[in-house]
Amino acid sequence: MFNGGLSVLFIIVAVLAGAVVGYVLKQLFTAKKIKASESLAARIVEESKKEAETIKKEAILQAKENLLKMKADFDQETKEI
Repeated sequence: MFNGGLSVLFIIVAVLAGAVVGYVLKQLFTAKKIKASESLAARIVEESKKEAETIKKEAILQAKENLLKMKADFDQETKEI
């Protein structure tokens, strides 16, 4: 009888240990996924900021070119008058 009770105790301890190990592994994998997702999000934000800055610079450059062309056209028209 003592062996039967001891076997049941070992089974219970093994099941509990397995549950604890499973829980810890799940937490570790979840933390790793969260960290990877945060890293990806940060990289996307940084790339978006760079792209926005590039678009802004291109728009400013285009506006300056348009202004210079308009000024040149205006100067040409006023010369003709």
